[in-house]
Amino acid sequence: MIDRLVAIKLNDMREELPGFEWNPVVEKEFAFDKQIELVVVRILTTIPRLENYGEEFIRVCMHDAISMKLMVFFRIPRTDRWKTTLRERIAQVMEEALRVVRCECGGLVYVQRGAYGRYEACTKCNRRRSIIPTDTIP
Repeated sequence: MIDRLVAIKLNDMREELPGFEWNPVVEKEFAFDKQIELVVVRILTTIPRLENYGEEFIRVCMHDAISMKLMVFFRIPRTDRWKTTLRERIAQVMEEALRVVRCECGGLVYVQRGAYGRYEACTKCNRRRSIIPTDTIP
């Protein structure tokens, strides 16, 4: 079954994002921000500004609160299930935001996903450390 693309209204987004504040600084898109300790969780969308609304995605991002460097990024298609998917991705990013710690170099260490699994990465230095799943430790 092919998911049907839907037009999302600004009020719909505001209802789905309690605790997020609209950020008017971001151009050409609507941005909703929420700061959690060392990072900013940002939701980006181009709600009524494009006529072909189905071609864009809603994006859930996690940025360094100081440098605004992008750390985590998810795209959510504008289908019938966008609200459910948005809630799941926000919860996932919020959980990851609480795990962010400072590195010795002053950057932020966060969980990243790669071709070989999950690993810890720093926003400043080249620190990379693979994460061993706890269910595989004897």
